Amino acid sequence: MAHAQWRQGYATEIARALTDSAFLDLGVKQVVATVEIRNARSLGVLDKIGLRWEATYRRHAREGRREWDVHLYSLAREDWLHART
Repeated sequence: MAHAQWRQGYATEIARALTDSAFLDLGVKQVVATVEIRNARSLGVLDKIGLRWEATYRRHAREGRREWDVHLYSLAREDWLHART
C-alpha cells in the first residue's frame, strides 16, 4: 500500500471484511494472524477488528539468515458473534 493511503482506515476495512467473510462465508471457527512484534500499525489493525494477543513466538519468522519474533493473535467465532450484537 502506498504511503498516501496509510492511516486512512483501508487496512482495517479490508481486515474486517476478510474476518467477516471467514466466519460468515467459510464457516471457520477461529481466525488467527501473526505479526512482527515491531509492526505497531498492523497490531493496531488486529486490535481494532477484535483479534486478541495469544502468544509471542521467538525467532519464528525467517528470511535467509534473518529471524524475527512475531505475535500470534486470534478471534473465536463465538467472540466475533458476541461483539456484533
